[in-house]
Amino acid sequence: MFSRSSRGDVKNRFEEYRIRSVHTNAAYKVPFSGEFVFLKIYGHKYPRMPYEIRRFLNGLGIRQPVEYTSPYRRRDFEKVVLQHWR
Repeated sequence: MFSRSSRGDVKNRFEEYRIRSVHTNAAYKVPFSGEFVFLKIYGHKYPRMPYEIRRFLNGLGIRQPVEYTSPYRRRDFEKVVLQHWR
């Protein structure tokens, strides 16, 4: 695991493996032991106020799109999806 302060170092080391996207999250397909590892670095949601409103509504039990959940829930959701896809 890396802290947020060291995230730039990770991005620089893996930039050549980046999967191009229009999202703020950075995704990489990194070769490892003859196969590939999928690495995703979550970014902040901008603008911040709609994100906070969505988080509040999610806390009230109103379902929201996965991109407006906490970074940990997004990560867990994507793990489940990637395991499903194998």
